[in-house]
Amino acid sequence: MLRRLKKVTTVAAIIATFSLVQTAKAEDYICTFQKICYDGSSCESARPLELTINETDENRHVVTFRNNSAFPVMRIKDKMPGIVAGTEAYITQLRNNTVHLITIFENGEARFSAHSYLNGSISNASRGHCMVHSPA
Repeated sequence: MLRRLKKVTTVAAIIATFSLVQTAKAEDYICTFQKICYDGSSCESARPLELTINETDENRHVVTFRNNSAFPVMRIKDKMPGIVAGTEAYITQLRNNTVHLITIFENGEARFSAHSYLNGSISNASRGHCMVHSPA
C-alpha cells in the first residue's frame, strides 16, 4: 500500500509541475517609440508610435498599434547566456508588402522597424522603450 501511495504522490507531483510549465505566461508589453527615422533621411519627433504586445494563448502573440490595427507576431527569445540573455524579438508575417520587427532588450530598451514596398522599397526604424504590462 505504501509503495502505491508513493507512486500516486510522484505522479501527482509530475502532473502539477507539468501544469505550471504549461500555464507559464510570457510578459505583455506596452511600447513607446519617440522618433521615427525614414530610409536614411532625417528622424522625426512626431507623435510617438505606441503599440502593445499581448499573449493571446500559448506561443501566440498579437501586436496592436494605436489605430487598433492588430497583427499576429512570432516571438523569438534569445537563449544564449551573457549580455544578450533575455532579449526578445517579435516579427509579423509579411502582410500588405510590409513586415514589422520589434526587439526588446532586458533593460526595456527597444527597437522597431518596418520594411515595405510602395513604389519602391522603404524602411523606417525607431528607438524606444517597452514596459511589462499586466492586463487586468
